[in-house]
This record gives sequence, structure tokens and C-alpha cells, in this order.
Amino acid sequence: MAPIRLSPSTFLYPPSSEEETNGGAGNKKSDPSHPRAVVLATWAFAQDAHIAKYVGQYRQRYPGASVLVAKCFLRHFFWLPAAREDLAALAVAIRSVMADDDQDGEPAANNDANADGGGKAERAKMILHIFSNSGLSTAYQLRNVYEADGRTPFPQRVTIYDSTPGRYEYWSITSSLQFGIPPGRWLQKLVSFPLAHLLSSSLWVWCRVLRGEDWVAKWAAAANSDDPRGKGVAGGQRETCRSYAYSRADPLVESWVVEAHAADARARGFTVVHAADFGEGSAHVAHSRADPERYWGLVTDTWETARLARL
Repeated sequence: MAPIRLSPSTFLYPPSSEEETNGGAGNKKSDPSHPRAVVLATWAFAQDAHIAKYVGQYRQRYPGASVLVAKCFLRHFFWLPAAREDLAALAVAIRSVMADDDQDGEPAANNDANADGGGKAERAKMILHIFSNSGLSTAYQLRNVYEADGRTPFPQRVTIYDSTPGRYEYWSITSSLQFGIPPGRWLQKLVSFPLAHLLSSSLWVWCRVLRGEDWVAKWAAAANSDDPRGKGVAGGQRETCRSYAYSRADPLVESWVVEAHAADARARGFTVVHAADFGEGSAHVAHSRADPERYWGLVTDTWETARLARL
């Protein structure tokens, strides 16, 4: 099924047809044990053919879920208003999916009570799947856009961190920003090469010379935020649990940085189901290809942990 274009960089794959979802039984409700939505925050310049593999896996496992895709491009780093404008359309779509869930199934719990730690915990309804530091940036901005009205918290969710978070290093940033460009697209590589170095050089001056805030560290810290009302990817109680997929062979994101982030998350009270090293045979955002059974087992197990925690 072709996706619905929400904005230049965001797309929606609606749930499978009623016949596919319910075996032709005619039941319009999706399986309450499945996520209502899956949000993929992709790596920079991720190609449609690669994204389609993840979409296909999720649609196979959770046919009643809407799959939403947020692509990442260099322009999003140079001009944040454009990135936020693209993500605003995605935020509207997520709200719509969550509203449909409240009408068809369990009513949403009181958001203020959940944020303050009181009341019954709301069940997770969404999987947020983040790829690379580019996807981490997208997820950070998406949450801020979603919560811009100050009234609607980002949905209760499960988070999968694939090849992220890392830290600022000059060459890892330039490489990751061009990682998804296919080898044959020389013009795109020629255009992106100086822009990637310009961005990384600017970050180097900002972080190393002017002692400014490291963007990558900011996104990573937000993911482990203790403040359930705070900005960022995780936001305390709004995340039910999470898992990490990484590799010691990844030349762009060092394994010890991911492991340290997972350890810090545990220390702050987050539930880390898996922190899985996929070994020397797995590269950056390639863990699902290196060991698909283990990778998708990690995803399924993380979702099941969230579902059983609500029972």
C-alpha cells in the first residue's frame, strides 16, 4: 500500500484493510494487545526501499497499527523551522490516531494525574522506533512540536533505540549525515559533502571552542529526562519501557556510549528491557539485516513487556 504524504518528509501507512486485520471477520476494532501507532524516526537520507522493510515487518506483526514515518534530511539541521513545520503534520496525524483509539477502545487515563505520578498508569499505545542520532534529533523535535500547546502530552509509548544515542565527534557526524545516500547518487553526495562538513565544523567550534551545548548530548540527555513534564524524547512516566540495539562494529556510534546511556536510564528509573550488542558482523542501522530473528524478537519482547505491565 502506498503511503499518505503528510508533509515533504513525513508519511502515514494506514492500518491494513479490515479483511487483512481481522481475517475477514468484519470486526472494525484493532487488537487491543497491539500498538495503535508505530512511529519510525529514520536515519539521515534513509531510502524508501530500506524504510519499507521496517514498515512491512511492523504491518505483519501489528496489522491494525498505523505506521508513521519521519524522514531526516540535512536541511532539517540547517533550518529548524522547516523541520518543525514538517513534523507538525505528523503530530496532527498521531493525535488523530490516538483519538480514534480512545473512541474505539479504552478511554485515555487522566494525563495530569499520570504526569504527577498519581492515578492508574495509562497503557502504552505507541512504539517510537529511533534510528541513529539523526532519528534521535527528529524524535526530540517531534515531541516538542506535539507538546507545544502545553496541554497534550506525547503518547504513552515503548521506545526502540537503534544505533543511538552517540556523542559529537567530527567525523562520525559528517559520516552519519551522508550515511543513507546511495553510492550511485554522486550529485547528491557532492552537494551534501560540504554541507555536512559545514554543520560538523560549526558544531566543533560551538562545542570545543565556545564551550556551547552539544546538540547530540542534549538529545541523549532528554531521552533520560527525570521530569515527566520536561521536553525531550522520553519524558519520564510517558515511556513504559525501552530497548537498545547497537554494535561494537558500528563506526559511527560507539558501543560504550550506548551502554552508558542505558545504564543511566536504569539508574533514573526507566525500564530497559534489552541492551543488545549485535556483534562484529553488524554495522550502523543494519542490525535487523545482520540478525533479523534476534532484532524483531527484541522489538516484540519490548512491546510485550509494556503490555503485560498494564495487566
